[in-house]
Amino acid sequence: MRKLNFIFALGIFLVFLTTKAQKRYLTGEDIPEQITSYVETNFPESSIKKVKDEKEPLKTEYEVKLEPKMELEFDGDFNIIELESKQGVPMETLPEKLQQYLTSWKYYAIRCYQCTQRPLQYHHFSNQLL
Repeated sequence: MRKLNFIFALGIFLVFLTTKAQKRYLTGEDIPEQITSYVETNFPESSIKKVKDEKEPLKTEYEVKLEPKMELEFDGDFNIIELESKQGVPMETLPEKLQQYLTSWKYYAIRCYQCTQRPLQYHHFSNQLL
């Protein structure tokens, strides 16, 4: 009986292990309204270049590329989990704790020092770290 349970558990594990993420590109009306609304509200000057829907056995993510050169990543509930930009991002798109830190005098002093040393050219914020 134990061997049967072990073989059954091993079989289920192998099914999950071999299942690959299904990726597809969404266009036009296939793009979820939550994503379109978020982009129109927070990035009115940007346009959606492409949206990739990545479905895995236990989660779904949406990778959105905007023009000009910005990437957003949403989880299955359409919460933003990652934001990448070479031009910077609006403060309102960042989580509240990060906004408070960035407007604090400590960050301002560090940022002013960094600007005199070398300009910061790439912005990458991940909601997973907050």
